[in-house]
Amino acid sequence: WSICPTFASCLYSTQKANVVPTVRILNDIKNGALPNFSVLLPTGPNGTGQHPPGSMLVGDNWIGQIVNAIQTGPQWGSTAIFITYDDCGCFYDHVPPGVNPDGTLQGVRVPMVIISPFTKKGYTDSTPATAASILRFTERALGLTALGINDAKAYDYRNSFNFTLPSTPARVLPAQARIPAATQRYLDAHPEVTDEEETDPT
Repeated sequence: WSICPTFASCLYSTQKANVVPTVRILNDIKNGALPNFSVLLPTGPNGTGQHPPGSMLVGDNWIGQIVNAIQTGPQWGSTAIFITYDDCGCFYDHVPPGVNPDGTLQGVRVPMVIISPFTKKGYTDSTPATAASILRFTERALGLTALGINDAKAYDYRNSFNFTLPSTPARVLPAQARIPAATQRYLDAHPEVTDEEETDPT
């Protein structure tokens, strides 16, 4: 449920200081203190992560809360939000996985929604993309050098945006969905499992 502990170059370096509690994003949004690039992860398996046995509605409400906060915050006019997942629904997909520029096979398709004052209204971008496409977009936006061949040659979502027109106003999402009472009772009876508890064999 966190990026940094996966990589020693982050965990054992000053990069670790850039990892802050997930809930801090709400204060950062309100204060206009979001960094140029943020990765927001959900909380644990029974929290906002939408993994079984957690509630999809809890995750949907969390995403809605964050998007609404950003749209009504001081940095909305220069923000692009990419909402995606690291898992699939894993039902049949008629499109076979593609191949990355380095020759490795891509995985199954997952959802991607882009929210920004500069995205094309109601537009579906059918250009093949990968997780490296988010990296490529970021590199282009911030003037950074590509890290490797996969991001250097990745599609950067350029067809999803129109930066020549005035930015569109925020479209605040409707009120959050009510969690059914039975679901809430289940979630209350099955508290969140931490990463340590999941991986500790004792």
